[in-house]
Amino acid sequence: MKVKDKIYYFFVDRKPEIKREYEGYISRNLGMHHKHRLRSWIYLFGLHLVYFGKKGGRVQPRYGNNLKYPEIGIEPRLSVDELVAELAAYDVISFDIFDTLVLRGISDPRNLFVLIGNRLKVTGFKVLRVNAEADARKKHPEINGEITIEDIYEFLERRCGVSREQGIQTELEAELQFCFANPYMLETARKLQEKGKRIIATSNMYWDSGAIRKILDACGYGFIHEIYVSCEYKCSKYKGELQKKVWDVVGRENTVIHVGDNYTVDFVGSRMAGWKAFYYKNVNEIGRPYRPAGMSDLGGSVYSGLVNAKFHHGLLEQRPYFELGYAYGGPLVAGFCHWINEYAENHRIDKLLFTGRDMYCVHRIYNKFYAKYENDYIAISRFAAQRFAYQGFSEYFIDSHIKARAGIEKLSIREALEELDINCLYSFLAEYGLDESLLLDLSVFPELKQCMEDHKEELLDEFQREKEAAIQYYSQFVEKNQRIAVIDLGWQGTNALCLKYLLENETDYDVELFSLLVCLTGRRSFVDHCYSGKVVEAYCASPQHNRQMLNHFSRPSSVGRFICELIFSSPEDSLRQFSFDKQGNLKLLYNSNEKRKEGVFSEIFAGIFEFMTDIMNLGLTEEEMAFSGFEALLPLNKLFYNLPYCLEILSGNPVNPWIGITKNEAALDIEKIVR
Repeated sequence: MKVKDKIYYFFVDRKPEIKREYEGYISRNLGMHHKHRLRSWIYLFGLHLVYFGKKGGRVQPRYGNNLKYPEIGIEPRLSVDELVAELAAYDVISFDIFDTLVLRGISDPRNLFVLIGNRLKVTGFKVLRVNAEADARKKHPEINGEITIEDIYEFLERRCGVSREQGIQTELEAELQFCFANPYMLETARKLQEKGKRIIATSNMYWDSGAIRKILDACGYGFIHEIYVSCEYKCSKYKGELQKKVWDVVGRENTVIHVGDNYTVDFVGSRMAGWKAFYYKNVNEIGRPYRPAGMSDLGGSVYSGLVNAKFHHGLLEQRPYFELGYAYGGPLVAGFCHWINEYAENHRIDKLLFTGRDMYCVHRIYNKFYAKYENDYIAISRFAAQRFAYQGFSEYFIDSHIKARAGIEKLSIREALEELDINCLYSFLAEYGLDESLLLDLSVFPELKQCMEDHKEELLDEFQREKEAAIQYYSQFVEKNQRIAVIDLGWQGTNALCLKYLLENETDYDVELFSLLVCLTGRRSFVDHCYSGKVVEAYCASPQHNRQMLNHFSRPSSVGRFICELIFSSPEDSLRQFSFDKQGNLKLLYNSNEKRKEGVFSEIFAGIFEFMTDIMNLGLTEEEMAFSGFEALLPLNKLFYNLPYCLEILSGNPVNPWIGITKNEAALDIEKIVR
């Protein structure tokens, strides 16, 4: 080993954390690095101070709340035509394979060993596989550790009893399953082929060229006929040795440029060999700061791999609402649908009712990718539900609609009652010293509340026809003696609890209803009672589990509620109340003053749908791709800390998770409410 290489190993290679941070810094500052090497050395010295000093014993990644959004396009690439023009100046174009020509649906290839271990039925296989590879490299120092897959499984066969042939075949099948073409590079390579250019693939890999050929063919690169891998040439790209041998094969008279994602191996190594080089920054390195910590090895790595590949290959243009759907709504909806099926199986559920409007997207995704149980999509809203279930929810109605409006201090009593369509109270106001022209604020709220409590029967009469209409409407979706799960977003389960009251107490269907929510934040005693009685269950978080995740959802004004309401939005209007027309036919009345910016819903849904399609294309079982509620919420949890971007996303999209706050107030001043 040369003195220069020994120095580089000592200061960079021997600590993976320092190596990752230093090479990431170089890749972001290539121009400066070539002109001012001293700055890079100072940065490297600083990394050593952090790692070995008193600041925690390790290099802290630069994850923070000041990330720039939207994420798509954060590291602009050359256009395909620009890259083709640059590469076409050379006789031979060499491409790295993994993370360049081919992307994986997993951010860390070592986490693929978790899946392989499950299939081989070997506990702790990931560690065994990593150690076997390291030991195999140590066993062959004479060839710089350039081993074959057979060398690795020779160790594993002795250590865990897996036959070499079975292990290698299982791992190759997993690679084929998770690899897909980088669309940016596929288009680039095809255009170079059309120009008659000689295209080769050059890789540091323990797979032989036959296995690599299968992977490239499966990914659409059947036109690349020359494959050069380090394990067959017994040397690496690291110092340019493999490139030199390949150059001898393709002809030294030809000019060669190499394209790859590893700065040290592909860029520096190729330059050392005398080739030109083009650095294609690794998609996972670009996306890493945006991905949350705390997800499982397999699920988290699959999530990160798909998002990083989708957002950073180089062809996708900025689409903020698509990004919101794909990276943040995708795992949430996927995990929720799987959890619904698990719950239904464990609790002998006969039917699922997805509530409008919040479950519009989930209902469509469920029936496309997860459908196991009979289900329907029903019209409901908190406002309409509290009216048809007023007998059991009068206190909640007063609190949610009257007290909340009193806190706004912008409505007269008459305006508030008109909004709530409870005009029958006008004639009783004087008994309590109230006038309909008075401003509804907290000073008059006690008297108005008393008025409503004293005249509950009149209000029940007012709501009677709505209750009858609601019973007629919901009767078409239920049968006698069914166990029904009502699926909703959150936050206190109001819709399901009111519907439960209506069907269990006002009809003879003898049904049993359960409420399944994404998140439960309710603190009211009836919600706590229902939760403890297993009537309400939450997928992600509740006061009883994953409580630490509720910080961004705890208040009606929390940014998490607004963002989730937007993700789970619908093109439909909000149900106001049930009614009958003059002929006695059932009629549903809707609000129409909560319109999103044009294209927002379709973009968010497109993102969620594409995430589901991509994860399904990996061929995982439903259990293998299941996200726990905790980890499904982690991407959003990270996003919520960037409040300016959240407000930018919400801008122009009236979202109102507050029962009792007027639509205009919630729609026009989201920033004020959140702050």
